[in-house]
Amino acid sequence: MRRPLLGMLLVVAACGTIGSPLITSGEVYEFRDVERGDTIVFHWPRADLPVRIWVASDSPIRSYVETAIARWQAAFLYGEFRATLVTDSTIADVIVRNTPSDIGNGLNRRAPQCAGETDPNINPATNTARLPMHVFMYAVVSDAIPGLASCYAVTMTHEFGHVLGLLVHSPSLGDVMFADPRFDGISERDRLTAITLYSIAPTITLTGRR
Repeated sequence: MRRPLLGMLLVVAACGTIGSPLITSGEVYEFRDVERGDTIVFHWPRADLPVRIWVASDSPIRSYVETAIARWQAAFLYGEFRATLVTDSTIADVIVRNTPSDIGNGLNRRAPQCAGETDPNINPATNTARLPMHVFMYAVVSDAIPGLASCYAVTMTHEFGHVLGLLVHSPSLGDVMFADPRFDGISERDRLTAITLYSIAPTITLTGRR
């Protein structure tokens, strides 16, 4: 389920035709947030790459973070998105924790085995995104339950799509950015949508740790 972004601090980018349709092809789904009447688009500026990600070295979800990063980086031909793991959480742009969210009002999904939530920390009133962003992913069943590993893999890739800037869910079950995803990977529509997003110059300014 996708909760409203009201009250969140977001990084926003806008295209030159704010308010007009951008998505005209079935090969790409809508990635902008237009719920408040304003068009909100976010992606990481090239000057701020690589995005610095922190997850505890002993976290059970660390390998899924690594997989999600690799998958989304591979979606681009020219390094439009790059990320790296860091050992110091105080310098991280994105903090990933294996706990329920203590922030709320994020972009979230829940499956029978696990739950995830991303808080992009975007403030549409000031056109800023305050770092760090936060990602939460945790089990809602025993570690011994079959399917938990698969749930972690799908969910972390989905949450990193939000980190990337895909603020709206895909309408298709065949995409990892579907609201209740099943696809373990990045579909061609996910890839083309991310490339389309990164062809638009961001208008939101990053604030905080940079």
